[in-house]
Amino acid sequence: MTARHTRVLTALDALGDGDHVGWVVERPTQFTEMAALCLQQGADLGDMQFLFAPQHGGWPQQLPVGKGVPVVDPHVAFLHGGHLDPEAMYAAFRRHAALAAEQGYRGLRVVADMDWLLGPRPAGGQIAAFEQGLDAVAVETGATIVCAYRRESFTGRELAGVMCVHPHELGASRSLGFRIWSSGSGRWHLSGQVDLRAAEVFPTALRAAADGRAALWLDCTHLAFIDMAGMRAIAQVAHGTGASVYLEGANETLRRCWKLMDWETGLPNVEFCA
Repeated sequence: MTARHTRVLTALDALGDGDHVGWVVERPTQFTEMAALCLQQGADLGDMQFLFAPQHGGWPQQLPVGKGVPVVDPHVAFLHGGHLDPEAMYAAFRRHAALAAEQGYRGLRVVADMDWLLGPRPAGGQIAAFEQGLDAVAVETGATIVCAYRRESFTGRELAGVMCVHPHELGASRSLGFRIWSSGSGRWHLSGQVDLRAAEVFPTALRAAADGRAALWLDCTHLAFIDMAGMRAIAQVAHGTGASVYLEGANETLRRCWKLMDWETGLPNVEFCA
């Protein structure tokens, strides 16, 4: 799979393997039209396709699916009506990606009406953490995943949190200034600005990136600015996990501030790389 870069999209066309799109949907007809196009393009490419959508009495009568495209409610099919279990969801994606390969499909393509989350209704931070893990699964499996968040179903705060952990974004949301995305094998990329807007989400995203890993690689090449709170979050993750943290492409300001705080001495497991 080619290297992943962040993109602000205007449509759901020309999506590639491993693309993970966060989509803020403004109106039902927009979802129907654009999701149908995305699924049709997947069919043309030879992808196994799924539409994830909530199964309830108000289920839309006209779903954007072609013949033979399964419509699945993850809350029912994978979570058995219980709370959001990220690992169960990741396992389901891995199973279906493997099944697609076994059955001769080119890949797996999923369009998800994220109203399915209204059943388990996790907190906003849990949704963002789930999406961040799903981004790593998209890299691992090569699946193309479009997560459609209807504006009327989620708060502005929730939308801002989930958008910053998608490498690709479609539709307007309140920006937290930064974006974090995976390129596999414990390697994550940071872009934008980590400032006061990111104070709540950024430390959580870093901990999720480092969770269970002996080494965390953070590519900071496209990180324009990081404040002291953001640097402290990196230091806390390095101290709390004991993981080796490699900061690639960090600018001179970050390096200088790190040295002024004497974290070079206190955190020998953090290394700056060219």
